[in-house]
Amino acid sequence: MDNLQMINEGGLAEQFIGQHLIINKGLVKPALHYWIRESKSSNAEIDYLISRGDWILPIEVKAGKSGTLKSLQQFAYEKKPKICIRFDLNQPAKQRIEHKIKIGEEYKKVTFYLISLPLYFVEELPELIDKKRGST
Repeated sequence: MDNLQMINEGGLAEQFIGQHLIINKGLVKPALHYWIRESKSSNAEIDYLISRGDWILPIEVKAGKSGTLKSLQQFAYEKKPKICIRFDLNQPAKQRIEHKIKIGEEYKKVTFYLISLPLYFVEELPELIDKKRGST
């Protein structure tokens, strides 16, 4: 896949997820939010933030089967969400992520749960979150 095709597919994947998040019942409407951290050494950006009950959840959208989690790791370190969501082309999965990220001159440990879902599962997201909220 060439770079131009990947860029276009990335935008389409984000647009697809964003439109479905807006129409999903139970999520705060009508606004979509994102998170950005601008720093001299590195920037971080989360595609979408949604709320469900008292939870704020970061959502990353990937057009392919892989991608880095640097922004999710940074967000999880700073905001400590219960879970993080990633939409991509992989099968559904739940992982406990443990990683060290560089903060200033030192490395800090970040731990979070990542729920990876195929793009087409977006309409099931509120129910999946509610099940997870009920199990904690």
